[in-house]
Amino acid sequence: MELISILDIAQVVSGKTPKGIEELSSLEGKYPFYKVGDMNLEGNEISMKNSNRFLSRESVEKLKLKLHPADTIIFPKRGGAIFTNKKRKLTIPSAFDLNVMGLIPNKEIVNSQYFYYWFSSLDLGLLADGSSIPQLNNKQIAPLKVPLPPLTEQQRIVAKLDTLFASLENTLSRLEKIPVLLKNFRQAVLTQAVTGKLTEEWRQGKELEDIDSYIEKISEAKKDYIEQQKQLYIGKGLKAPRSIDTSILPDSEKNTFIPSSWCLSRVSDLIVDLTDYHANGSYKLLKANVELKEDIDYACMIRSTNFEKNNFDDLLIYIDKKAYNFLHRSKLFGGEILISKIGNAGSVYYMPFLDRPASLAMNLFALRVNPKVSNKYLYFHLISEISSKNINEYVRGIATKSIDKISVRSLCIGLPAMEEQQEIVHRVESLFAKADAIEMQYEVLKQRIDALPQALLAKAFKGELVEQLPTDGDAAMLLKEIEKVKASTATKKKTGKKYKLKDKGLDMVAEG
Repeated sequence: MELISILDIAQVVSGKTPKGIEELSSLEGKYPFYKVGDMNLEGNEISMKNSNRFLSRESVEKLKLKLHPADTIIFPKRGGAIFTNKKRKLTIPSAFDLNVMGLIPNKEIVNSQYFYYWFSSLDLGLLADGSSIPQLNNKQIAPLKVPLPPLTEQQRIVAKLDTLFASLENTLSRLEKIPVLLKNFRQAVLTQAVTGKLTEEWRQGKELEDIDSYIEKISEAKKDYIEQQKQLYIGKGLKAPRSIDTSILPDSEKNTFIPSSWCLSRVSDLIVDLTDYHANGSYKLLKANVELKEDIDYACMIRSTNFEKNNFDDLLIYIDKKAYNFLHRSKLFGGEILISKIGNAGSVYYMPFLDRPASLAMNLFALRVNPKVSNKYLYFHLISEISSKNINEYVRGIATKSIDKISVRSLCIGLPAMEEQQEIVHRVESLFAKADAIEMQYEVLKQRIDALPQALLAKAFKGELVEQLPTDGDAAMLLKEIEKVKASTATKKKTGKKYKLKDKGLDMVAEG
């Protein structure tokens, strides 16, 4: 396998963006005109099949565009798009704009699919120049060397890679079903949990606590909490908190199946406080007392972003100790249930136990759960499909979605006594742990499979993927053929002769 200059086996071409292209393009023309963004269109993952712009033959001639043949490899030429590392093949003669570069392989020397496989193994970001606006041009492409075996060996390499990549694609297709299956499994577990079916056998023969007596305990615990908070505020010289709003929306009861030993309750009945950032004072007071900082300080502010990206380290914003104490109504200690109130309204999160003081950022509600209720059980209920549908009914808005406090308080909860809540939490966590273990195995396997294409390509271009055969010819024959093609090309350029190049019925005028 010889290392051959890319300029000996391929022509480097650039696109053009003529004035009037948008006016002359349509979806009814014969020849596609591609921009970088078209590489992202559905169906254009490897071969370019779809475009937002097509041109007639007359439009191509009027705009003085060059139509590049099928099997031309195109890729981004400038800007951040280079780092997306996208390379695509033309399927029919096409034109492209000045932000696109192309490579036209000489099929007398190199198999077009072999050439594509080789080029797809390169990292365009590493080839780009180091200017403020990264770009690729002939200067970056010309030094490239292509590992080139004889054509017959190239064809066997392509056949082998085609087979291996088809097998990988089939494996990935089946593998990608696993996250969906696990998501459906978790939701099925939650549905079984909050309708009492998960603990149906567990309840049989047990002397369960009377649900009415249990509800009374919850009510008493709430009164005790309110009194404790009142005394705490007075002891710190703070104004006693207002009485907790327990109002709910009328006609908010939902027909949910629950066992006879359970009761249908409201979030309002099961929490001791529903608070947010703005519960600490007016906008004017908040602005005067709270400064958000990017640098690490005394306490962190918890946002929905931290949950969505599962990052409680480098995605935090901070406040100083004075601001943290000012925000006494929205301190977070771990175990609270948080609900997004705007944007991704209705999303439910469970506050982890952090090793630093934390406070609630804007756009989130915090639910402090009654000590006689399992906060994990309430959380599992709120993220179940049953509660999600209930929550969505209360979300308002089109462009900006939101949910208010009274809607959160009105959410219906199927409630068993504490012992069964704890059993449900134990079973859900146990089943979720098994699903998590499968998901971890899936992630490891997917990473290995994702790394296989580059490993296969590297092996192919080292000459290790297929066996070399005596009938393939040797390097000397290949070099001789390349020199012959170069000499023929030089002769045509010298005479300045023009000829017609037929490509799928298209007459393409080329210098040669």
